[in-house]
Amino acid sequence: MKKRSCSKKILKGMILGMIAAFLQLQGYSQKSKAVRFPERKIGLSIGFSHHQKQSIGGVFIEAGHEVKISKKLSLYNNFGFTMHSGIDPKHDMVVPSISSLRLQDPSFSTAAFRFVTAGIQTSPTLFLKLKSDKIKLGFGPLLRYQTTSWPSDYEFNLISTPTTTRTLYYTNYSIKQIQRHALSGGGRMMIDVHVAKIKKFEARATCSYQVDSNGDRLAGLGIKLQRSYVKLP
Repeated sequence: MKKRSCSKKILKGMILGMIAAFLQLQGYSQKSKAVRFPERKIGLSIGFSHHQKQSIGGVFIEAGHEVKISKKLSLYNNFGFTMHSGIDPKHDMVVPSISSLRLQDPSFSTAAFRFVTAGIQTSPTLFLKLKSDKIKLGFGPLLRYQTTSWPSDYEFNLISTPTTTRTLYYTNYSIKQIQRHALSGGGRMMIDVHVAKIKKFEARATCSYQVDSNGDRLAGLGIKLQRSYVKLP
């Protein structure tokens, strides 16, 4: 319950941030009309991601297109992919010491299963420039589709079978329910920081945090490579 209330508070904060950015957009709407051919940027982001609900690490990759709509604001459209993997946490709780069991049963072997959680998503983001273009703060809605091989309800069992000479051990998994594919909505906030620029190419550090209606919370840290251009008539 505490995690859900925390996610709701974060989501409310993101919504308030988007409203504030929208009000800024209204203030700059007249100035943006004067920019007939705004500067545009295409880019690719890659980095590390942490799935906080499942407590597993992974990577993300995202392609994006950014359009300058005023002196302070820009609109960033994107399409991203995340991949996280982990190990069953119940295994080591049930089998605390493999070496001691092998003293009784030399043929005993076991291993925890690995699971993968993958998702695709898009999050149209409104960026507000701070300190010129060095730092940008962004808020936007989120649409995410996620699938995972981690069962929602399962058991890991260590079974012993006594014989006349020794005790034999073996393990098995009992999967009772799998998790459904989830299509969820939410919000994401981003911080972009300028690192270096060579002519039309720029490198930026990017940090993001997102929550969605499925209860998932993802944090990301990576690098974004962009190329600027101006669309001609």
